[in-house]
Amino acid sequence: MKLNVFYLFWIAFFTTNLFAQTTDLPKSVEWKNFDEVSQLFAKDQRPVFIYLYDTNPFCKMMTDSTLGNQEVVNYLNIAFYNIKFDVASKEEVKFFDGNTYYKDDYKKYHDLINNIIGEEIELPALLIYSRDAQGQVFYNYRDRDHIFPILIYYNEEIYKSTTYEEFEKRYFEAYPIGMQQIITRLNLKWLPFNEMLELQKEKPKKVLIDIYYNYSIAATMMRTKTYNDPIISKYLNENYYLTTVDAKTTDEITIKGITYKNQNAAHGFHDFPIDILSGNIRFPAFVILDEEFNLLDRVQIYLTPEAIEPIFRYYGDDKYKTQKYDEYMKNFTSSFKTETKN
Repeated sequence: MKLNVFYLFWIAFFTTNLFAQTTDLPKSVEWKNFDEVSQLFAKDQRPVFIYLYDTNPFCKMMTDSTLGNQEVVNYLNIAFYNIKFDVASKEEVKFFDGNTYYKDDYKKYHDLINNIIGEEIELPALLIYSRDAQGQVFYNYRDRDHIFPILIYYNEEIYKSTTYEEFEKRYFEAYPIGMQQIITRLNLKWLPFNEMLELQKEKPKKVLIDIYYNYSIAATMMRTKTYNDPIISKYLNENYYLTTVDAKTTDEITIKGITYKNQNAAHGFHDFPIDILSGNIRFPAFVILDEEFNLLDRVQIYLTPEAIEPIFRYYGDDKYKTQKYDEYMKNFTSSFKTETKN
């Protein structure tokens, strides 16, 4: 009998669960000045959130509604360094580039704004800097639903693999506005870890291990949208054994004669993901193993179905045995492009 598997998740889980074990959270955004953020960033790199505003009513609405929303407040305070800057301010500002900027009386906006954005801007505006100190401006009012994909995009470093426009599209497919919960039918044949080990003895295949972390939105989107895409899931089901490992599981995991445990360290992560990811704990994360459980690849970035297909096929079709990946990609034909033409 065919078992229909469904995946249920809550739209708000990333803002409720993420802070569930944190007490006495501030009720408002913890704003800092440029000098404070420069010093903090030098010691501990976080993305930087700069809110640019003036006296127009949309700025007031953004301040009171969006930036007053407790979920937004919590996320900003935990994941970002936050600066609130009046574009008409006359204060002297030493920016991250080491230069000092002023406000000339005859100019509408502060020289800092003219220098980094230009004289024509739409307010309110969000200037976001990544951990790599790369900035991007987002103009106009954003409510709670529309500010979160921006914050997630930078906090989970999705910008390293995907444009914001593409991510936002995928995000709202996964998290439609107004829906409190989503039931997604899983097309994939996910196996318990030990069952995967037994099947490998009978009929060897490549192995995909999805190492998941409940508080990563990008990891959830990979699971429900990228892996679960009809084209991707069909290929994976035919060519791989698929299993998952909770990054903080308390179960023992034995593979290739080595038993891994959760040492109950302060960070909570299990020894297996620590080892297989070479100590670089970042999500999304998946690894591909060969038929003898040797590591072929580890990938720790968000990828769309179109971007992930050549990776799975490169290893699943054994092309890695005779070609470098860059060479393989020169002649790769995407199933998605073929499907579009038809």
